[in-house]
Amino acid sequence: MMSKNEKVAWIMALTYGVIVYYMSQRLADHTTIEDGILTTAPGLLGFAIKIILAASAAEIICELVRHPWRKDLRGEDEITEDERDRAFRHQASYYSLMVLTPLIFGVTGILLFGKIITIDAVDTSLLWIGAIYVVNIAWAVRYVTEVVLYRRRF
Repeated sequence: MMSKNEKVAWIMALTYGVIVYYMSQRLADHTTIEDGILTTAPGLLGFAIKIILAASAAEIICELVRHPWRKDLRGEDEITEDERDRAFRHQASYYSLMVLTPLIFGVTGILLFGKIITIDAVDTSLLWIGAIYVVNIAWAVRYVTEVVLYRRRF
């Protein structure tokens, strides 16, 4: 039987997987290259708001799954998280940072050496959506790592 924290890890891994897939498919529709400048098409702000709202809604729902009525704050003796859950969350966060850091440096490197790939400038709003994309990838890695750790039963 799965614990609440494992259920949350599964829900969030699937949610962030869908978000990253959706962003990967739709991001190309919102960018154009005009005169060597990578610009954004109309609708990018709405796209970013959808992504942020979807991720926020998933986090709120999962917190309600993990702590349904917050019995732990009312003084009732219900264990919601043990040492194993904390260790899994810590290790998953570590792997997430191991993905996030190279992605940030990779994106920065691509932007610095953009003249090599015939892009002279990048629109600022595209940088923000790129940051949202990179963070969502890191969160997806975090929750997938948690699922793997729960399934391996360390």
